[in-house]
Amino acid sequence: MRMVLWGEEDCVSFRGAYHHRVELKLFPKEFHEAGHVVALALYQNQLVFTRHKRRGIEWPGGKVEKGESPLEAMVRELKEETGGVARSVWLVGQYTVFPAGETPFVKNIYVAVISHLVQHYVTGEDTYGPVLCDPNIHPSEEQGYSPLVCDGVFDRVRQTVLKIRSVY
Repeated sequence: MRMVLWGEEDCVSFRGAYHHRVELKLFPKEFHEAGHVVALALYQNQLVFTRHKRRGIEWPGGKVEKGESPLEAMVRELKEETGGVARSVWLVGQYTVFPAGETPFVKNIYVAVISHLVQHYVTGEDTYGPVLCDPNIHPSEEQGYSPLVCDGVFDRVRQTVLKIRSVY
């Protein structure tokens, strides 16, 4: 699988999950402080998602805890939510969510290559563990995917990083 991990800055704005405005930047020239992280995680030529107990299948991620760097948070979230042990992790972008009437928040987007999955590492309170999918997947809520994977951010990241074009 060929990955693109850097390139020219690409910025796009659109309505994301829950109808919030989202600004997505891939390969940004400058990064902003992020309080959340998500990963396009890969294991043996498959994408690794997690099954959230309420929202459905989504990409691994979560909040950065006090005293933790976003990279440390990403490695921890991968392990807690999927049992995945990260072999390599690259920061490839950020997106900002602008909830109506609330403070915007920033999520770092990582690409993570997982060396192996260890089921007893899964300790996420909100998730059931890993879900492996073909990289060509086009997630939809009807298929059980979370709105957070169906809002356009995931597909744009996947297309850019993996150079996969969805056929609708």
